[in-house]
Amino acid sequence: MSQTAPAYNGAEADLDAYAAQAAHQLGEAVALLRGYLVVLEQRGERDPELGDGLRGLSAGTERAQSFDDDLLDLAAAGRAEPAAERVSLDEALAAARRRLAAELVDAGAEVRAGALPIVRADRELVARLLVHLLRVALSAGARNIVVGGADDDGVVCVEVRDDGTPAAGDVFAPFARARGRGPLVGAGVGLTVSRRLVELHGGTIALGQDADGTTLVTFTLPAEG
Repeated sequence: MSQTAPAYNGAEADLDAYAAQAAHQLGEAVALLRGYLVVLEQRGERDPELGDGLRGLSAGTERAQSFDDDLLDLAAAGRAEPAAERVSLDEALAAARRRLAAELVDAGAEVRAGALPIVRADRELVARLLVHLLRVALSAGARNIVVGGADDDGVVCVEVRDDGTPAAGDVFAPFARARGRGPLVGAGVGLTVSRRLVELHGGTIALGQDADGTTLVTFTLPAEG
């Protein structure tokens, strides 16, 4: 079964406005927590029990920060104006890997790819798109992620395959958390943001599952020419 993403609509625009306000409030709270942690960690160095508690608090703060970052990405993706640049998908994927280096190590996951095509798109937004798709796969417990792509008559089709838990429900809906519930899920908007970033470039995105259980995300971007 395959799900094709629906188009951005007015209801989501209203949700974006709420997400932006919520992100602002949450961001202030996270900044306050970080300030208190700096002070308390100095005491935790002398008190092992307090140190254990602070490590848990620090992990919770990082999860809140991830949630906040996702809300900001969700709000921004609906109104971004993409540049039209020559973008190497190889370089964009390398940038995504660097941003997720710690998460990939923690998950024991490997990202493999052959030579990828050149697209005409916004360099930063394409890197962000790949970050979100890789994070979705990691949140689903994937250990093997394979990225491929080909130029087909002016359109580049990219495939991202992984062996994580299959998706369920309306996968492209905001906050669906269709592929996991762990710390990497954040606000559960990875596929929603991915859909919007693809649509900003005039492309389409779909998610399906092969007979062997592999999850496959396919999306299109304009080719270089």
